[in-house]
Amino acid sequence: MVEFENFGKKRKVLFIINYCLSVGFALATLALLISSFFIGDPNNRTFSWIMTIICYILPIILQLIFKIRIAPSLYFIYIVFLTFSAFYGSCLNLTYTIPYIDKVQHFIWGYISCFIGLYYICRTKEIDKIKHKDDMTRAACEKLKRVLSLKRYPRR
Repeated sequence: MVEFENFGKKRKVLFIINYCLSVGFALATLALLISSFFIGDPNNRTFSWIMTIICYILPIILQLIFKIRIAPSLYFIYIVFLTFSAFYGSCLNLTYTIPYIDKVQHFIWGYISCFIGLYYICRTKEIDKIKHKDDMTRAACEKLKRVLSLKRYPRR
């Protein structure tokens, strides 16, 4: 695992921003959960709040347990999607007040899951062994790495 002290200045800032956003939204969701115990929740969203808190904290825990670093751009896309789908949609109940927002969320999730899948395909060592007949796959992975800066960071 690359130590935090060895990161460049830009990468340190991106990681700190991602962690602050993740912890900030987790704390905001926790505040909603605690307030629901005192005020009451007519829509019974307690489970949604608990799962949203877990989803915000999960990438931080996984990075600590498995000693990996998630690319800052992928982590930021995850936080933005989680904020709009889980926090605004389920926890604040906007799914039922804004028409078709659920369809938009599922449409966007298709693209995000494709990026996550391609990211892990591109990180495998087999991508370097692809022969000339699969050059399109290799070219697509290289473009994806450049566009989203999903490069594998060297270990030091």
